[in-house]
Amino acid sequence: MNKKKAVIDVFLNIVAVALPTLVLQLIAFPLVAGHGNGQAYGLLTAEYSLMSLLPGTLGTALNNIRLLHDGKYGESSGDFQLLCFSSCGLTILGTLLALVYMGVDSLTGLIYACLASVLWCVREYLLVAFRIQINYKLILINNGLQAIGYLLGCIIYLQGGDFALVLLAGQFLPILHLSLFSDLWREPLRKTPSLGYMAGETSMYALSVFLGRALTYSDRILLIPIVGASLVGAYYASSLVGKILSMIVSPLTTVMLTYLAKAKGRSDKQFSITFAFGSILVAVGMVGVILFARPVLAVLYPAYVDTAMEFVYIVSLSGLINTFASMLNPFIVRFYPMKWQVIINASVLIAYLVFSFGLLSAFGLIGFCIGVLAANILKLALTVGIYCRSRVLEG
Repeated sequence: MNKKKAVIDVFLNIVAVALPTLVLQLIAFPLVAGHGNGQAYGLLTAEYSLMSLLPGTLGTALNNIRLLHDGKYGESSGDFQLLCFSSCGLTILGTLLALVYMGVDSLTGLIYACLASVLWCVREYLLVAFRIQINYKLILINNGLQAIGYLLGCIIYLQGGDFALVLLAGQFLPILHLSLFSDLWREPLRKTPSLGYMAGETSMYALSVFLGRALTYSDRILLIPIVGASLVGAYYASSLVGKILSMIVSPLTTVMLTYLAKAKGRSDKQFSITFAFGSILVAVGMVGVILFARPVLAVLYPAYVDTAMEFVYIVSLSGLINTFASMLNPFIVRFYPMKWQVIINASVLIAYLVFSFGLLSAFGLIGFCIGVLAANILKLALTVGIYCRSRVLEG
């Protein structure tokens, strides 16, 4: 592994993820919260969570399975176009069902959301072309174009457009960029003898990613019919500081898996270093939340700051612990059977549903937050425990 290039790639990917994330968190969401009403803001944050949970999951699964098995294909191609089409069909169905559950009854809103979900899924998959090349400069450019698209969507919204156009507008320029600088979309729509295996691996990985992301994103979707869009908006605002801190780690794990995919063996030293870094991140992150949460929220979400501060410390700690577990997860993905991803995430999701909604009925939204924290602690414990146990059994 070229350590200097790996460090540069981590930095490029951090910036790449930061650009669209900051535009959404610091410009788009506050703009909708201040310009519109609590209902529109709450629904927008819920739709963003839905995009991350459904098309984001399916596209990411295709992306990572293609990355891990690209060498096995040699000069042949196929399979993944079929899998991508199937994923788009699933994401449309899932998006419609979720939006109806959330109470969205506008035909144009449903159409915009479905279009956004399809483009989101396709983009997440096609980005693997740049990861195969280990070209994080192009990933940075693509994410920069997504940020510009979100800004254009904000302009459209201010001119009287639907708030759902913010998310849709963010997908067009990145798709155009991928069509110009990648040939992946040109692959034939055909099956190879590996289709069944790749479909199985993709399904298993998608299930594990979905179960993992459900802990992070399903809360806003599930809570809207229970507590209302306005209170969900306050809950989302309370997670802002933790999200900004944790977004540094998401690109780190992406680069880690890219390089681990090419590694021939495990490194306990790398795992230990990652664990130490994660521990420091949680500690420093919480100090940042304690110092900056109120002033940041007062500027971005003045209408929600008092309500959000009731949840901010628990929600932020929960997000940081989830990020810590995500940092260690590439070691499980790369070196252990995919079944462990399903076991970890299914166990955590069950705990999440039992703890969070059980405590919600007893203590309200603060109880829900405590339940989510407990589930994330379990996720971290299982990730570390499986790695350490497997290493002990292997001698």
